[in-house]
Amino acid sequence: RQHSFRNILDTKIDQYCAARTKLQKSITVMQVVEEVRLQNCPEGAPTNFIRWDHQACLWYEIGDDAARQKVGQTIREILTSRDPERKATKAK
Repeated sequence: RQHSFRNILDTKIDQYCAARTKLQKSITVMQVVEEVRLQNCPEGAPTNFIRWDHQACLWYEIGDDAARQKVGQTIREILTSRDPERKATKAK
């Protein structure tokens, strides 16, 4: 499923970069969350965002707010890895 998540991100990166406002970026991030959630696993169940709970040693499903944060952070990490100068510029 990680592969599909990355494929969806790849299709939205340019749209995210072209966004001029925080609202436009937020809309793009939400589109990624919606596309991921609309996918189905081979067993037919919907795809969900999950997070590892270190104390309980379990995976648990996260809601839309946490999923949007995760997607936004992943997009920023991808952009920084493509252009390390971007991180230095943002820090100024």
